Amino acid sequence: MKNKFLMICSSLPSVLNFRGKLLEAIHQQGYEIHIIAPDLPSFPTEHEKLLDLGYFIILLLCIFLFILLETYFLKILISIFIKYFILYFFFI
Repeated sequence: MKNKFLMICSSLPSVLNFRGKLLEAIHQQGYEIHIIAPDLPSFPTEHEKLLDLGYFIILLLCIFLFILLETYFLKILISIFIKYFILYFFFI
C-alpha cells in the first residue's frame, strides 16, 4: 500500500509557488500526494498542472458541506431524542 501525504492550503497557486519543490521531493519518495484547496474553478491552470503531476486535488467546500450535513443530522437526532425522552418521562 502506498503512503499518502495530505496538504491543506488556502490558495491553490501557493501550492505550486511555495511548496512545489517540497511536494515533488515527497512524491519522488513514493508518496501519493493529496491536496485540499478552496475555490478550484478560479485557478484552472494550477489545478490542471497539479493533476498532470499525478496529485489528487480535493475541493475544500466538500469537506465543509460534509461537516454541515453531519451537524444538521446530529441536531435532528438530538431533537428526536429530546422529544421521545420528554414523552417517556411524562407518561411513565
